[in-house]
Amino acid sequence: MIFLSTLFWYNELMNKSTFSLNDTAWVDFYQLQNPRQNENYTFPAIIICPGGGYQHISNRESDPLALAFLAQGYQVLLLNYTVMNKGTDYNFLSQNITEVQAVFSLIHQNHKEWQINPEQVFLLGCSAGGHLAAWYGNSEQIHRPKGVILCYPVTSFTFGWPSDLSHFNFEIENISEYNISEKVTSATPLLSSGIRLMMRVFLSITALNIVIDSQNIKFLLKLTFLNLDLMVSLWRIVQPLLLMHIVFRQYIDGFLGHLIGWKDK
Repeated sequence: MIFLSTLFWYNELMNKSTFSLNDTAWVDFYQLQNPRQNENYTFPAIIICPGGGYQHISNRESDPLALAFLAQGYQVLLLNYTVMNKGTDYNFLSQNITEVQAVFSLIHQNHKEWQINPEQVFLLGCSAGGHLAAWYGNSEQIHRPKGVILCYPVTSFTFGWPSDLSHFNFEIENISEYNISEKVTSATPLLSSGIRLMMRVFLSITALNIVIDSQNIKFLLKLTFLNLDLMVSLWRIVQPLLLMHIVFRQYIDGFLGHLIGWKDK
């Protein structure tokens, strides 16, 4: 009842529209109304990639997350990317990257009408969606997110999930292609976007999560150590600047699908 009331309240403050990306993917745009009608005001934006094990799109990581970020003053784009329960029988994982690209392109094409600051677009992913978000952030792209938020992400298919590749209804020939942790090098876009490195990374995970193993923080650890090396090498050039902000938080209590967490545990 509370959630339905919240949805009704937000319907008075925002518009929701859907944009098709291809036959199996679309994006829902939750647009806040400008509270300053006479000002050229822009909002930050966040692209959300829910989890679901690449089998489905998790409902609990969809509207609840969208509304949480709307409450913080973000324009929200919820990516319903291609997954197995949409009738696919081919390896669509690389296609998912192009779907994230398409959402960024939509934002840059419409940012004035949508009142979005294109320099303040963040990318969030949960579980399998975290794999997609980390993969996008670790690849060379025209449109870069301001920051990446990874909630109990999968960063490799060899860290306990999936327990068996038969989870997928298609063949994966080269599993290392999807090991995002091992793809982090000093040349990765998260680390080397010119002299000023603006990417921010936040990763959360819980110790009691029996599905997404804490080994997945290796992605963040590698980013951290490589960034420290890079900061030392650039120290004399750039002066003491905050080049990358990396935050990791591990909660003891919690389970898969804890979303943003309503208790500080």
